[in-house]
Amino acid sequence: MISKTDFVNFQKHPCLLWMSKHQEDLLPQISENLRQRFDDGRELEQYAEARYPNLVRGVLPVKVGDVASQYTAAWNEFECRVDLLELDADGFFHLIEVKSSTKPDAYQILDLAFQRTILSKCGLNVQRTSIMHVNSGYIRASNIDPFELLTLTDVTSEVLSIVDIESQMAGALEVANQETMPSPSPRYCHKDFKKDWLAIARGLAGLPEVSVYDLPYLNLLDASALEDLGVLDAKEVPETLLTRKDQRLIWETLRLTAPDIDRPSIAAALQNLAYPLHFLDYESVQLAVPAYAGTRPYQQVVFQYSLHILEKPNAPAIHREYLETSPHLPTKAFSESLRRDIGDYGSVIVWNESFEKTRNKEMGLMLPEFSQFYDNLNSRVYDLMIPFKQGHYRDARCKGSASIKKVLPVLVPSLTYKDLEIQEGQSASRLWRSIVLDGNDIDGRSADILQALREYCKLDTFAMVEIFRALQLAIA
Repeated sequence: MISKTDFVNFQKHPCLLWMSKHQEDLLPQISENLRQRFDDGRELEQYAEARYPNLVRGVLPVKVGDVASQYTAAWNEFECRVDLLELDADGFFHLIEVKSSTKPDAYQILDLAFQRTILSKCGLNVQRTSIMHVNSGYIRASNIDPFELLTLTDVTSEVLSIVDIESQMAGALEVANQETMPSPSPRYCHKDFKKDWLAIARGLAGLPEVSVYDLPYLNLLDASALEDLGVLDAKEVPETLLTRKDQRLIWETLRLTAPDIDRPSIAAALQNLAYPLHFLDYESVQLAVPAYAGTRPYQQVVFQYSLHILEKPNAPAIHREYLETSPHLPTKAFSESLRRDIGDYGSVIVWNESFEKTRNKEMGLMLPEFSQFYDNLNSRVYDLMIPFKQGHYRDARCKGSASIKKVLPVLVPSLTYKDLEIQEGQSASRLWRSIVLDGNDIDGRSADILQALREYCKLDTFAMVEIFRALQLAIA
């Protein structure tokens, strides 16, 4: 049977559907971070159902005003479990899909077209189709209001515009039933799924670490033509196809045989920094259902910072930190601690400034008494990623990336995230949420995990200190 999940997988890449049916071991294991997203989706479904007093579960609605939840329909070799199905006064059905996004997307439209086709083949007259999604403008009061948290967007015209839906369904069935794996080439994946597919299928498709499909904004037809010619490595792309500055920068970097350092540009930037230097990093949590009054869905609530301070050149780094361990909104206590630790003067060094500066603006708006502090803080920010992003320091071993996880092993090979229990931000956010907001004592190790959170954030800022020092040595 082809489910609606199978059909969406087929749309993302035919090979994804085939592997799910024939060789699941080729797919990455479901991560704990992804499991959390599934749980969030189920939580939203509960709020969606709470909007309907006449809810029936698992059966077809027969009375006007009834809404069925989790009704399953099947036709030939296709089946779907419907999130919500409403019977209106004219005897027609309204099909509703509940999603955790803040607006409808292409996959959701295809999903609804798939479901509508099955229901229609079963004799149900579906006149309307809608996406019930998160209302990004909702501000939580003391309790969650399901009518404000979720909003309904009619997508009937978009669903009806997919006139070849049955042929697409037939294509999915054909792929699922074939004995051999379809081509894993990225040319066959949906444009919105390319990054995810590259992470899954790099080995299957025989792609180098930085392939022609990794170059930003390279036309898919051009990339496919290059693959046909046997050109898969990004550094072998003909120069005439590189129409953007960011493409050319990656291409040139990958072709380097030694580091290329624009010493005057780096020196000019570093000379403008004012001591004491403050190396700062935040960790935050984003929730579809806001946990705190006064916050909105998916608002980045900052719960932790790490700060390394260099009082003067060649001074040892002093470490300060904050980690919220109570279930209360952390913003005020966080801000008070940060103001004490970081003061009103000296440069503030971050990696990818848009994140910290946006959080600072948000916290200043939430707490007007701190608005001047955060405005001042933002005026002092220097983004340490800039030398790498703008090509002032280029090394082929960074693989054309300015991510700190790519730069650190090249400039400071003695430091690594690999020995840490927590190695990336999504896991940090999920574990903090589980322990602090949800009150879970994870295998009796909550105290150890909170300490692991401190060590992860601490390494982020110490890594910046050491990269800064490496840059100083490079231009000396």
